[in-house]
Formats: sequence, C-alpha cells, structure tokens
Amino acid sequence: MAIQLYNTLTKTKEDFKPIEGNTVRMYSCGPTVYSYAHIGNFRTYVFMDTLRRVLEYNGYELKHVMNITDVGHLESDADEGEDKMEKAARKENKDPYEIANFYTHKFFIDMARLNIEKPEIIAKATDHIQEMLEFVQGLIKNGYAYETSKGIYFDISKLDKYINSDEENFVIGGATIYKLLMPYADKMYVTHINEEFEGDVYFPEISEKDWKMTEREKGLRDEKNPFDYEYVTYERIK
Repeated sequence: MAIQLYNTLTKTKEDFKPIEGNTVRMYSCGPTVYSYAHIGNFRTYVFMDTLRRVLEYNGYELKHVMNITDVGHLESDADEGEDKMEKAARKENKDPYEIANFYTHKFFIDMARLNIEKPEIIAKATDHIQEMLEFVQGLIKNGYAYETSKGIYFDISKLDKYINSDEENFVIGGATIYKLLMPYADKMYVTHINEEFEGDVYFPEISEKDWKMTEREKGLRDEKNPFDYEYVTYERIK
C-alpha cells in the first residue's frame, strides 16, 4: 500500500519513500524525566506509535531513536530559569540521577500500559554530552554558530534556504532575522532603538509602499534599557 505524508514545507501530501532501501530512520522527542508524564505528554507518544505501526504494517524496517532529557532542560523556552532536574532533586531531597532514573522507569511502565511500542534506540542526554560538545565546537569552528552571554546559537544567516514558509505571523528579533523573514511575513513586530530618539525611526528595508504601521508604543530608558525605544507592529499591504 502506498503511503502519503503531509509535507509541512511544501504544504502538500507526498508519496513516502525511504532514503535507504526498505529502512525507515525516524526520531521523536522523548520526555524530560523530572516528574511523571501526564496524559497530554502521552498524546505525542501515541501519535509516534501510530506512525510506527503504519510503517511496520507496510513492511518497513524501523530504526527509531527517542531521547531522554535527563539534564539541561531549563524552565523557560527562552533558555532561562533553573534546570528542571536540579529543581526536582532539591524538592524531593534526592540526587538528580535518582530523579532521572526513577521517572525514566515510570515513563516506560506507563508506555507499556498504553501498549506503545518502545523505539529501537533510547538515547539519554547524559550518555552523549561529549558528542554534543564536539558537535557544537565543529559548528563554531566552521562559522555556523556564534556565542553570546547566554550560550551558543546557530547562525541561520549562513543558510540561504533556511526560511521557506508562508506562515502569517513572525516575531522578529534582530536585523539579520527580520531581513530573512520579511519576504514571507504578513505581520512583523519590531523593536526600534535609538540613542537620541528624534521622530520616527524606521528600518530602511521596510518600504511604506509594502508595509503600514498599525501599532506603536514608545518606551523610556531605565536601568534595563539604557536607550529610548519603541515597539512597532507592521502589516503587509495587500
């Protein structure tokens, strides 16, 4: 039976063809094992299991990898806050490894109760830290990453085709990013900063012929913001 999957990049259904013969390699994100997985978490793994079974039913051989995040998951998606493992360890008065081992064990028990197939490869973050370091060092060495006070980030400006989407809204942060996103955005949220702040401040690439300012809020300098600034919303003229 032919399998078709929806490609979010092309926005179309496409025939599924493995890269290598009859073997399907797939990756799915696993749990952060600082507490019990709840029913919303397991919705992800039920979907993963459904996809696995469809592929197996159609005769494919699977090489499925799922990670276990047992270190390094901060509370905030903005890479801020405390490590969830350390916070749970302090709360329960246990070692972080005890926390990770306990909840990893409980996770697989609950997976079995839901009749979810176990992936062929389970990769714990703590078992692959050296590989992560080497990978990041390679990105920096080859000019594909840069370091900030908060960490090391991938430099998307080095990939010509990184942005290829027709999403309606993008949150813009930084000149490099907004220039890449402009051709594909219908709405942009931009922070203008100006030391003197006299009159209107525009990015030159935002043409009044193509964009209109719909909202504008001025802020004042303080201890956290040494410059005057404003938040501006632009919408594409259609």
